[in-house]
Amino acid sequence: MDLPKSKTPNSIEYNSVLILIDYFIKLVRYYLVYKTINATQLIKLLFRVFAQIGPLDNIISNRGSVFISKY
Repeated sequence: MDLPKSKTPNSIEYNSVLILIDYFIKLVRYYLVYKTINATQLIKLLFRVFAQIGPLDNIISNRGSVFISKY
């Protein structure tokens, strides 16, 4: 089942949501992305997030260890 497309105020349509959870302070962040996002694009997004909140101690991903180990 696909998510409905989300539109931003500037009319860009996204079809997926990246959810980042900080278990320590119970903070959830949502980012609109495309289903076709690749590892390089995702790491650029994560670097912007890390600049705001600092580096992560642990990463849990449902994309497998190969995805995590690349970066």
